[in-house]
Amino acid sequence: MRGARRSPALVAALASLVLGGAAVALAPARWGLTFLHGFLLGGALYAGALRRHVARKSGTEAGAGAEAGAGGAGLWRGALVRAAAFLCFAGTQAVVCFDLAPNADVRGFFVILSSWIVAETALR
Repeated sequence: MRGARRSPALVAALASLVLGGAAVALAPARWGLTFLHGFLLGGALYAGALRRHVARKSGTEAGAGAEAGAGGAGLWRGALVRAAAFLCFAGTQAVVCFDLAPNADVRGFFVILSSWIVAETALR
């Protein structure tokens, strides 16, 4: 099976899980993050930042347009930029929640924003 091509979506999903795990491993121990948090972060990274990009650039999304099948360096360069931006946003939010405002009750905001993200991802 040497000539088999890897699915860009599978590669992006697995890389997202690895990045999520690495980000959690690098977080300060006082935050109390576990492997599960890394798994959730990686899943959110793929679903929120990479899934549509990879589908569009690899030509697997319905109506992908002129860029369909481009793949290659353009696909991964764009994915890296999106992943870096996502992880910067997540890191900034983590610092605010865990260090700058640890006693703030952000459950309401979390429910609203996570619902929005799920809807954006799933309903397109």
